[in-house]
Amino acid sequence: MSRRGEKNSSSSSSPSSSNMVLFKAENAKLYAIPPRENVRGYVSGNWKLDDCIFTGLLRITEDPLPESEGGGYQASIRLEDVDDAGSIILFALCPVPYGARQAAVEPACDSSRNFVLRIEDTESKKHAFVGLSFDDRSTAFDFNLCLTEQQKSEERRRLAAISRKELPSTSATAGKDLSLKQGETIKLALKKPTISSTSMSSSKMNPVSLDRGPQSRPVEEKSNVVVASDASQWQKF
Repeated sequence: MSRRGEKNSSSSSSPSSSNMVLFKAENAKLYAIPPRENVRGYVSGNWKLDDCIFTGLLRITEDPLPESEGGGYQASIRLEDVDDAGSIILFALCPVPYGARQAAVEPACDSSRNFVLRIEDTESKKHAFVGLSFDDRSTAFDFNLCLTEQQKSEERRRLAAISRKELPSTSATAGKDLSLKQGETIKLALKKPTISSTSMSSSKMNPVSLDRGPQSRPVEEKSNVVVASDASQWQKF
């Protein structure tokens, strides 16, 4: 089962309570796998059941990065177990840096339920590759989608931060009264519209003529004309 937006519980081995849990799945399995055989990728069909090294809880958390590393957030895949006292014990950690998801999590080339994780030791920074397998495809799909959405969300955050830096600072004019004082004036330079001589001459030489059709008749200015429905009944007064 997966949950999004859940705050992490406090524990000595669990991440800080300020971290957000984006995804959670039970019965995730880790396998010791052979090296990559070809350029196509890892073949999960070669993983043996006897090589399963872990079965337990998998969580994806979003961890804030220090300002010394550029700030922002980074996803981490945590494989965790629970001891007899109910405390969470971290078994393996797979950091997923922004822009390096394919290097940290690689899908198996023969199954949509299986992946290869690049796990890392938090102290020595040594890494190793292990196989990850889910029981059903829907959980594997949600796992993959969660990582994609987190990378897109971090990209939007970084673009917004760049835009904020490019905006001019308003601190210099903040709190200042920029209204006109009594007796102060401002000058505006306005251009007068000009009409070209060419357009004036063309309008004089080409007067507009109204074509009333072949049945139209001239009307004298001093005559009063009454128009009837039949043209033969026209009368002049």
